[in-house]
Amino acid sequence: MRVAILIIVLGAMVGVAPAHAERWVPAYDPSLHVKPPMAHYPDGSVSQLVRDADWLDEVARYRRDHPRPFAAPGDVVLQGEVVVVQGDDESIETNGSSFSIRSIPAITRRVIEKVGDHFHALTLWTSFDDKGNRSEAYESTVKNEVRGLGVALRDMSASYGSKGTLRSVLNMKTIALRAGDTAATWLPHLSTWGQESGHRWMMFMRFIDPRTGRESDALLGRDCGHYQKYVDTQGSVHDGYAWRDNGDGTFSWTEKEVRYGNLDLYGMGLLAADEVPPFFLIDGIPGYRYPSCRDYGSVMRPPEKMTRGTRVDVGIDDVIVAMGERTPAAYDALSRQDYWREAQVVVTRPDETAGSPTPRALADRLARARLYWEDWVRAATNNRLVVCTQTTADCGDARSDVKAMVFNAARKGPAQGALAFDVEVANGGTRPATGVKVALELQRDGQPRTETRDLGALAAGTTRTQRFEFDLRDVPCGKEVAWKAMTTSDFHANRRLGSVLVGVEAAWSDDFESDTGWIPNPDGDDTATGAGWELGKPERSEILKKQVQPAGAHGGEGAWVTGLGPDASSRERASFVREGSATLESPAVDASKLRDPTLRYWVSFAGVGADADNTTLMPSDNSHLVVSVRSVAPGGAATSPWREIDRLSGQITRGWTSRTAVLPRDLDLKGGVKFRFVARDENPNRGAVEASIDDVELTSNLAACYERVVVGPPARAAAGDGCDCGLGGRARAGGAPVLALAALVLSRRRRRRR
Repeated sequence: MRVAILIIVLGAMVGVAPAHAERWVPAYDPSLHVKPPMAHYPDGSVSQLVRDADWLDEVARYRRDHPRPFAAPGDVVLQGEVVVVQGDDESIETNGSSFSIRSIPAITRRVIEKVGDHFHALTLWTSFDDKGNRSEAYESTVKNEVRGLGVALRDMSASYGSKGTLRSVLNMKTIALRAGDTAATWLPHLSTWGQESGHRWMMFMRFIDPRTGRESDALLGRDCGHYQKYVDTQGSVHDGYAWRDNGDGTFSWTEKEVRYGNLDLYGMGLLAADEVPPFFLIDGIPGYRYPSCRDYGSVMRPPEKMTRGTRVDVGIDDVIVAMGERTPAAYDALSRQDYWREAQVVVTRPDETAGSPTPRALADRLARARLYWEDWVRAATNNRLVVCTQTTADCGDARSDVKAMVFNAARKGPAQGALAFDVEVANGGTRPATGVKVALELQRDGQPRTETRDLGALAAGTTRTQRFEFDLRDVPCGKEVAWKAMTTSDFHANRRLGSVLVGVEAAWSDDFESDTGWIPNPDGDDTATGAGWELGKPERSEILKKQVQPAGAHGGEGAWVTGLGPDASSRERASFVREGSATLESPAVDASKLRDPTLRYWVSFAGVGADADNTTLMPSDNSHLVVSVRSVAPGGAATSPWREIDRLSGQITRGWTSRTAVLPRDLDLKGGVKFRFVARDENPNRGAVEASIDDVELTSNLAACYERVVVGPPARAAAGDGCDCGLGGRARAGGAPVLALAALVLSRRRRRRR
């Protein structure tokens, strides 16, 4: 009966609108929109949202003749987990016979007042055929704080009644009226929902064409806001296809518009840049020439099931060079991007209430559909995004965060057997995490080794440590090994990166959270006409639209930076080093008891120059950060000249990166040492250096590294608990070479006693 009423009411609404010539005008309003709203149309096309100017003229005439057509604002009620908003004069417009949403902000303000400012997205579903525009559905971005995607930074929160939580509003219009009640009937509409939801981030990215070195829009299709058809996007919902290279100059597509692809997941903050595999586009297609994305709609055509062409491989670095790095990046501890709260909102005609047949049936249908949507998102993002559509309370998040990694707590040398890596996994959410797996990857000299463990379920608010054991006898003490700890679960993915020095202990460290005696320009002879070294919290800095300084320190608040601010505040203050050098010197560090010490530090560095037109930023080999060391007497007086131990040139690091430098073996350590960091710009013109350092430490090898007799190989671990594998090699069996070495040492000792 309810479905019958729904159809009757909808049928009554359709057909009453007067016929008129359609004259479309852009709906983009810079005072209300971060970017032009992207719309999905019933004929399958997708482009910017437009409004029917002739219909709006009819509305204006009607409003003049009926200055108060509607009553005061009606009720906002909860029907289960669905919000129902009764339309009013502020939110709905009419020409007397048909209706349209007049003001989305007027609706969102009422919703937030009723249920609170807890939602990243509000999705609207109308009980009437919205006649103000011809779209099937569209998205309006309320706030964008993400860089590197081609969308301007802007915050319209106040207009929508939010204090900064709300990011996006979707108007799905009458889709729910047509979608049925089962997961199967909703499936095609979930892809539309996914596309509109994803428009907050995508798809607006360009790239540097590896064939020409020039920026290209060949990834972009209709309205420069979707993929063009001949890009392998793993079947992205943004008009994307999944292409297979047949290996003979032909390509076949296997899926289209079914999920979020790898580049989508990067844009959504769910994949880090180094996790995005290379992808390709197809060029040289017979009878087809790539149009500009601005002209794409006029020549767009669905691709043949198989096409012939030339493969052009593209990497995420090609995108980042053109767009800048996405910030905040995936797994940013200060910006949770993998949990999304979304409220479903039914908007009625002014002459309807929440109890009217169509709104009531619509709310009942959405009570089921919202759960289909949650499942679809989780599957479409490979369990990397959880959407909570519960309105009355937070669903609670099931997390599996890598909180810490403790290396070699037993302080063993690599020759003494397997070394332990203890990965700490925490569920800081309020729901149990299930299906948790932990993986640890070690890498040195390009040789990776990965071990995976099943952690099972992790109760809310608990932490568990998983131990991994690796045989690192082929790694000398003091050498660096990079590690990557990763978790996946039924609802979450996380990772943490770092590196360790094998067989060392920290002898001295400085996190720059206070002034500890470092001296800028110690000799008073710095020559840079730009910035000098400053202690404080770095601010994001760009040169020619490319990030050259991160927003914030590596750890804590403080770091030493060549110009803290992003812009010069006066003629005496600059934001980067140019035409000369700027020097930072450490206090004296006691090194008298250190064994083969190594300097370790975190750095952000951009040594750059510009092209002849001063429009493109490029790494420059004439821009440097030079690190030097010298011996000093106990009182601090120099006892040796400065000796270079590390240098960065001609590169732009991706934010903070770790560096290690071994101190010269013949350096006199009896008194102590000092270090210098010198930022130097030697470009003839149009060059600069931006450098930041943080978390500096001096390490010493463990005493265990110098024990002459080594033990046999580690015992084979029990199933599921460690391994006896060598880094980058096969598991070692037996251990005969090691035992033979021990026997040889003992034999020589016996001969000496004779």
